[in-house]
Amino acid sequence: MKPTHKNTIEAHSIKVKAGKRRTYFFDVKLTQNGEYYVVLTESLYNRDSGSYEKHKIHLNPEDFDKFLDGLHDAMNYIEQHYDDTSPTPDPDRLSYKADIDSSDVDVTDIDPDSDDLRWDA
Repeated sequence: MKPTHKNTIEAHSIKVKAGKRRTYFFDVKLTQNGEYYVVLTESLYNRDSGSYEKHKIHLNPEDFDKFLDGLHDAMNYIEQHYDDTSPTPDPDRLSYKADIDSSDVDVTDIDPDSDDLRWDA
């Protein structure tokens, strides 16, 4: 185990290469209080700047089941609605069509403790 931050220790790390420019890291960390959590990181190489963009998600153990349920639902949706031979979706096979502008969404209205954070149309 190696120290990563003054209050955490990296207990385990898995690196997954996904194509030429994208890598995912699954890091298990341990807090000073003895609590484990996972940090998922997407590292994307930017050819123009020659640097890496990183996007992170922190997951606590109590959220693992909900996170996996949401991931499985998303994967099942893609399997059911996308043609494997085409990189773009077939609009006639999509069950939900919407023109959503991100400015229409106010994240302050979302209750992070809610069990139902799905957009059902």
